[in-house]
Amino acid sequence: MHHKFLHNTDHRDYAILYRGNHQARQFERVLREQRIPYYLSGGLSFFERTEVRDLMAYLKLLANPDNDSAFLRVVNTPRREIGAAHARKALGLCPRP
Repeated sequence: MHHKFLHNTDHRDYAILYRGNHQARQFERVLREQRIPYYLSGGLSFFERTEVRDLMAYLKLLANPDNDSAFLRVVNTPRREIGAAHARKALGLCPRP
């Protein structure tokens, strides 16, 4: 970051090269925390992996039981094609006003 500010360059002028995909997570975490835009070439982002998205849906649902997208991901993994209204009715939850 020092170089970027010292020379008034853009984020796109930099690249992070790493040898193994297991190293991507640490870089992605810091880039996201610092709100630095990035593009991952040649692989799937750690945060886009199915198991990570599933886990995040469970955590989001714990934090906010009204999160419909997280709820649908949880009840439809594995794939079941259950909609929000049907799932809430089946669970005995009142529909939203």
